[in-house]
Amino acid sequence: MPLASDDQSVNLLWTAGWDSTYRLLDLVLVKKKTVHPFYILSTSRESTLLELETMQRIKYLVGEVSSLAYERIRPVVIVSKNDIEEYSDISSKYEKLSSIRPLGKQYETFSRFVEQYGVEGLELGVEHGCGAYYFLKDVVERVFTSDGDQYWRLPLDHRGDLTLFRYYRMPLLFTRKTEMLEASKEFGFAHIMHETWFCHKPKRGKPCGKCYPCWVTMRSGMIERIPANRRVRHHINNVLRPIYYAIVRRRDL
Repeated sequence: MPLASDDQSVNLLWTAGWDSTYRLLDLVLVKKKTVHPFYILSTSRESTLLELETMQRIKYLVGEVSSLAYERIRPVVIVSKNDIEEYSDISSKYEKLSSIRPLGKQYETFSRFVEQYGVEGLELGVEHGCGAYYFLKDVVERVFTSDGDQYWRLPLDHRGDLTLFRYYRMPLLFTRKTEMLEASKEFGFAHIMHETWFCHKPKRGKPCGKCYPCWVTMRSGMIERIPANRRVRHHINNVLRPIYYAIVRRRDL
């Protein structure tokens, strides 16, 4: 399975979500690079089928824009989460980091995947403001490729629990979702971006408005992607959360 990643060929973890899809479209349509997508299949996540369907739809839409770009998207390599081996040292690093602040379990899974299969230079859609960003923003180094592209990575000599992230290249680490949207409009693929999928617990094929990815989408300034009747919980939480914390602080005085 190991595939070489160079300046003209990129290994990308693709989820059909906003960040990884933006990177894929930027690579094949704008930078004209070949992409080898990888997808970790979870049989327990309710959105898995929708994610796979979304990938097919996005690739079709790319083909409508450019047949050459379509060919640059190589077949998706699908690996079942159940087939990924356990690595206690990776899991231990994740547990220590997540005890400091919230951190998605997917980073532990992805690291075990790369450790097992040896995928070189895997790009990961870690964007500005996500949980991993706050761990990485002050320690990463920027790397420029020969064609002027760039990504961030953990320094090769870094030690400690943050080496959980040593497997990845992170080109979007300092890019906001709204900045991706503006760039997609500039380069003519915003209509494809709006086909991305993000919700983990869809209701009748629509975003639930309650799960963490839905919350991140609304917080990132794209609340219109959530059905109007499912935005109510978000607004209620915005009102009640400050009241709740005020009560907790007063009780602790």
